[in-house]
Amino acid sequence: MFSAPTWARWSIDLPQCNKAVDPDDKSDAGRERAVEYFAAFQQLLATTWRQHLAEWLRSNGGFLQLGERPPATDVLPADAVRTLIETTAPAEHGWIFCGRWLFLDRGEDAAILADAPRLLRWFDQTFTDLLPLWSSVYREAYRS
Repeated sequence: MFSAPTWARWSIDLPQCNKAVDPDDKSDAGRERAVEYFAAFQQLLATTWRQHLAEWLRSNGGFLQLGERPPATDVLPADAVRTLIETTAPAEHGWIFCGRWLFLDRGEDAAILADAPRLLRWFDQTFTDLLPLWSSVYREAYRS
């Protein structure tokens, strides 16, 4: 989870580990692996998971965030998924985040953030919802 003064987010990040973020030359293999996983993720989104992720983003307050930019709250879920699929140089972003957000200026979100058991259920539900997608990415990566 990453927190800022006005929001919190939760999902499984897609780290791209670019040299600007991690200049350690020994991590080249890790960067390459992250880019390979992202390519597998894009292939799954382009076929099986496109509609599922768009619907999940729509019904769960999910947004896309690329690198240091703020969450793209003005982008429709289908367009966010299209952006994920069409990203040609993911490492340039440093990392890509696609998941649920809580905003402190929204009453229900603030109530969740203030109630530890509710927040834990919120985390757990997000992880449970997205686990099949992430598991598919890793299964496909290990088949090759």
